[in-house]
Amino acid sequence: MPDLQRCLDAAGITVPPELEPHVAPYCFSPAVSPHMAAEKAGEIIKIVNIEKALAHIMMRAEVVVVEGAGGVLVPLENRTTMRDLMIAIDFPVVVAARPGLGTLNHTLLSIEALATANLEIAGIVLVGTEETGWGAIEANNKKTLESAFGIPLLGYIPFCRHFRAGGKLSIRLEEAGDAILSRLKP
Repeated sequence: MPDLQRCLDAAGITVPPELEPHVAPYCFSPAVSPHMAAEKAGEIIKIVNIEKALAHIMMRAEVVVVEGAGGVLVPLENRTTMRDLMIAIDFPVVVAARPGLGTLNHTLLSIEALATANLEIAGIVLVGTEETGWGAIEANNKKTLESAFGIPLLGYIPFCRHFRAGGKLSIRLEEAGDAILSRLKP
């Protein structure tokens, strides 16, 4: 759960002890697809368990963000996918996309899969996955995603080797978070 703890620390969120088991109802290692991680742990990911955990959190929290794992169509188990979970909880979806080569196809396929399921797409956030800076491809991808398809580009989270609360990344996350939350609020 180190990734979750880093995010909570960066956001300045402390989870009350009674909610801790509900924040991450499934947490596996190593970092592989959810169905493979669950299989290695001898567990089966059940959407109903995630829904129950989410219900506990929603009774206590003003804002709830649910992070998926692996992508829209990645299996959770057998024929159940992350999209099935998204349908079950029915939250607006923010698509996280890398800015580099291949992102237009990858992002548009994800958007198509979400639209086919009649899920609300709140926007796209570009997430830097490499230390290299922006080049012509990344700039063009950003421009293409901003100008086409009617889905807002909510922000960019740069690559950061050392994720630390209180640093530059946290400020950028706060700015991106404000853009995302303003889009999601009724």
